[in-house]
Amino acid sequence: MSAISEEFLITQEHESSKSSNSEDSLTAKLDIMLHSSDNIIVENADFFKGSSNENTDMDEVNELPSSNDNLVPKLEIDENNRIKYKSGESYTSLGTVVRHEAPKIPQRKIKVIKPSRPQSAKPRRNSIKPFENCSEKDFSTCLNHIAKKYPDYNKLIKLEKNDLENFFYAKVKEFKNLLEDNLGNTVNPIKEKLKLKNRTKERKREEIRNKIREDELERIRVSNVKYKENCQSVLKNLVEVTLKKYQTIKMIEDVRMNKEVEKKRNQQKQTVMENIRNLYDDKIQMLKEKINERKMYKILHNYEHKMIFSEAGKSRKKEQKIAHEKNKNMLKKQVEDIKLESKAEEESIYKRIIKLYKNSVKSMQIV
Repeated sequence: MSAISEEFLITQEHESSKSSNSEDSLTAKLDIMLHSSDNIIVENADFFKGSSNENTDMDEVNELPSSNDNLVPKLEIDENNRIKYKSGESYTSLGTVVRHEAPKIPQRKIKVIKPSRPQSAKPRRNSIKPFENCSEKDFSTCLNHIAKKYPDYNKLIKLEKNDLENFFYAKVKEFKNLLEDNLGNTVNPIKEKLKLKNRTKERKREEIRNKIREDELERIRVSNVKYKENCQSVLKNLVEVTLKKYQTIKMIEDVRMNKEVEKKRNQQKQTVMENIRNLYDDKIQMLKEKINERKMYKILHNYEHKMIFSEAGKSRKKEQKIAHEKNKNMLKKQVEDIKLESKAEEESIYKRIIKLYKNSVKSMQIV
């Protein structure tokens, strides 16, 4: 079975094992199985003929010997039990626990190994990490700050560094977007075109992944059908495996401990993420406050400019009015002076005329 189908089955197994009722029912079924010899179902060593893994071909499955359905009744197993059977145990509809000799796989998630990118490949443009504005030093400083505050989280930070890094750069990107929106930068058409192309590529990749998942589910369905057809012939020779009570109980305890460790690690990881979120929420809030202060300062500055201009206009009008009044008074004074001068000149001319007249009269009398 491919890595995608294994991850799908393991995910379903983790989701189904979250409730505590399953553990109680497992203990009860183990007690019934170990104290009653009439209800034990066995299976032979050829169990893996009914399942599908990454080394199994469909031709090999078709060549399996057919079971005699008339002699042995078929055992119905639901989908949930079939998925648990893949990991090492199964709960049949008859209430018994069936186990098989399978290699012990550690309880951890299977990581799909992706091939390394060639050096000639183009860099990913839709990366969440803004290298041009934020460096590894900022991320390390943030983690060191959290590690000093919570020394118990050093191991968690090392294990979950990738998830924390993605979350950190997502908050950095949110901070950057808010800053760019308030700085009034114009939209770059080249970036918008690249974003559109990236969205189209991502949609195509999602369609391919969905098709791969559907193919894997179809393979799982075929494997389930083959498993149901050969189930009765497979369950015959594993009585000694069912008698291993202490190993089963130990496995259950290991699963429970792993769940507790996983839960604690998730809580620590959530705490670290909450610290990162609070840190950048504070930065974002401070940025918003600075932006609002800048806007208010700009408004007050414009208002002061308007008041200064209005006061200057009023003073200029007042000065013009005073100068106009002054010029008007000067003109009035000049007119009065001209009138006085003309009057004085008229009087002097009148006196001269009288004098000339008197002189002419005297000269006439003498003659």
